[in-house]
Amino acid sequence: NLNSSDNGAVYLAFKRSGSRKAYFGFGGTGSSITLENEISDGNITFRGNDGGTQINVLHFDVSDNGKATFIGEVNVGDGLDVTGAITLTDDFTLSNSTFGNVNLTGKAFVGQRDNFTTFGFGFSSVHQRGTISSPSVSNSGDSIFTLVGQLYDSGAYRDSCRIHYEVDGTPSSGSAPGRIVFKTTPSSSTTSAERMRIDSSGNVGIGTTTPAYPLDVRTASGDSHIRIRTSGTGSSDDTFLRFQVGGTT
Repeated sequence: NLNSSDNGAVYLAFKRSGSRKAYFGFGGTGSSITLENEISDGNITFRGNDGGTQINVLHFDVSDNGKATFIGEVNVGDGLDVTGAITLTDDFTLSNSTFGNVNLTGKAFVGQRDNFTTFGFGFSSVHQRGTISSPSVSNSGDSIFTLVGQLYDSGAYRDSCRIHYEVDGTPSSGSAPGRIVFKTTPSSSTTSAERMRIDSSGNVGIGTTTPAYPLDVRTASGDSHIRIRTSGTGSSDDTFLRFQVGGTT
């Protein structure tokens, strides 16, 4: 039935056994558009037709506190505000030519998630060769996850700082070697350079991409210095470099 209300709203009502079960309305106070299913535990599904095949494109599940499930690709042209959890089972791409902000105040699960009830907020990134539906083993040197900080230099946005999570060796069943690489961009340059890395053995390299010791510091040329100092000026403010072998200093 097509009806109108006292406040100027117009709505299309669907009835069964004399009582209204669902309606679609617009206009009236607040100029809102409402699509409502009044059947107990009734969900709302939008369907389309793709080349003669009927498919679901959007589903609202009231039994899960109103969770919306998008089937297929979702394109957001302006902004998207989410107050609950986001679970992504496929590719997730953010692109904004105006470099807008992405604000996450709940939980973001990208690809695969850990137990965030125990560990709190976090990002989880997965990598594989092949495709998502048919993955193959990652290779040494593959990038797993990258964090990039950019600045504007009056002409363009430039990389200023980078943190790379990479595969550090050949993965196999029960073996997932990884390294973390830290990069910064020097003055008078727009190309970031590696400054430090932690490899799969736990060795820390500063100035070297192949650290052979727990702390391996190298310079490209000239003298190599390590400074240890204190800002204190009292008689008990000393600086020590201790070497210990077998419990003996």
